[in-house]
Amino acid sequence: MITRCVNLCEMDLTAQGPLASLALGASASSPDGVEALVRRIAAEAGWPDCARLYLGSSFCGNAFLRNTESSIVQAVQAFSEAFGVPCTLTVPSVSQGELPAVKRRIDRLLEKFSCFDEVTVNDYGMLGWAAERGGATLNIGRLFSKDLRDLRYEEGFPRTYRPAFLGRWLDELQTMYPMLDGIELDPCGSEVDLTEAPVEVTPALHDPYLFVTTGAFCPYAPVTAQGLPARAGSPCAQQCESAVTTYRVESATPAGADADGRGVGEVFYTKHGKTVFMMNEAAPVQSRVPYRVIRAPRHFGWLLSVEEAR
Repeated sequence: MITRCVNLCEMDLTAQGPLASLALGASASSPDGVEALVRRIAAEAGWPDCARLYLGSSFCGNAFLRNTESSIVQAVQAFSEAFGVPCTLTVPSVSQGELPAVKRRIDRLLEKFSCFDEVTVNDYGMLGWAAERGGATLNIGRLFSKDLRDLRYEEGFPRTYRPAFLGRWLDELQTMYPMLDGIELDPCGSEVDLTEAPVEVTPALHDPYLFVTTGAFCPYAPVTAQGLPARAGSPCAQQCESAVTTYRVESATPAGADADGRGVGEVFYTKHGKTVFMMNEAAPVQSRVPYRVIRAPRHFGWLLSVEEAR
């Protein structure tokens, strides 16, 4: 059984950026805008509808705070009530400086808005705090997975991806946090094997993009007084919504591969802020347990299609 979920993270949901407004054509600051955006993403995936929304950010504290502003969350709440679609609040790994604001925002959202019945966290510190706080089901996010995902080397992008976290590491984490309910993963291979997933934890696969790498510095953010790039969490003017960086790299697999999965082809990486993404749409999945697919649009604003990148 597959649960279809729509991912509204990592986007300029106000559709104010020059690239975002062109691609989205609507703002998520109204219920109609949320509905139009959700239906568009579901239609791209060939889905008649979706069962869950994801809101926030996995990578950037600024994006998390921006995407959980009152007008956007109120619109998501109205959509959730109208269509019976719950929402997962996605929280990134944040810097020490932005931690108080992020915690206050989480408190307010969980106390005021009933649409949020889950929280996805992306570091151990936030996992401990959220578990102690309670009030929502807990998931661990895509940053917990440390699997290789470098397409320049065949061993960095295997033919069959078996998430390493589904073994001893997840067992130990479940012992420490028995309220843990889900784990988010990226399709880091030509096909995905989830047969080792325990029945107590629901795996969720991001689609159509996997994140390749992320870091602490954002090249689009303002520089500091010392001339160095500002660290993640420093105030910014959303420069990442007005810039696109695309890398064309050679890869052994999957793009350009022959029938045996060998060969060299072109793969496009796209950089948004401090995170690099790559498309790996529709990787076949093997699973003995129900799982989720968390679908983002094929391209919006900063995410260009391969044809556009050429």
